[in-house]
Amino acid sequence: MPSSQRSSDKTGSWAHLYSNGAVKVDSRDVAVGGVIRDNKWRWILGFNRWLGQCSVINAELWGILDDMLLLQNRRCDKVLIWTESTKVLQAIHEAFSLTSFSALIRCIHKLLQEVGHWELEYIPREYNLETDSITNM
Repeated sequence: MPSSQRSSDKTGSWAHLYSNGAVKVDSRDVAVGGVIRDNKWRWILGFNRWLGQCSVINAELWGILDDMLLLQNRRCDKVLIWTESTKVLQAIHEAFSLTSFSALIRCIHKLLQEVGHWELEYIPREYNLETDSITNM
């Protein structure tokens, strides 16, 4: 991630996005969910959406995109995105130095550029249980 986009100050108007994709093994159906909290960890909103059959990586990307679109109207100028997928983090980071072939990643980049400061972070599954519950509804 470009260092100009990073900020060590997680207070102020930061929004915290938690994203998660889940696969129903017997049908290979995928759902995505997300939770948005403010800098004091207060609930702003949560969502889930059934995507049908797609890869878990695409589900995670859809979750991040949906979170960013939901935040667009709230005019947050600092966003911290948490995801369980290191592959998604890597794909988004690598796309800054290369042109991505993924329309989802290009849309995420466009939305991130509209935010003043942003960060992407890994969150272990055991710390993302709330989002897991929403996704599995």
